Amino acid sequence: MWPRFPTQSRHLWLKDAVTRVKERPGFPSLEDSANLPDPDIIAQEIVDDLEAALAQFAEIASDLKK
Repeated sequence: MWPRFPTQSRHLWLKDAVTRVKERPGFPSLEDSANLPDPDIIAQEIVDDLEAALAQFAEIASDLKK
């Protein structure tokens, strides 16, 4: 879900988020692209991360109902 900002602010928010991710240590640069894992491995890592995040949100939601 996007923050409730006008369209321009939403664009700037996304651009800022992408910039912060790219500045993380270990984020692959274009020079490193030849050393990336196969796409199926990357896709599975994304799925695993999303499932873990969903489980954390479900736990938070459950705690909020108490």
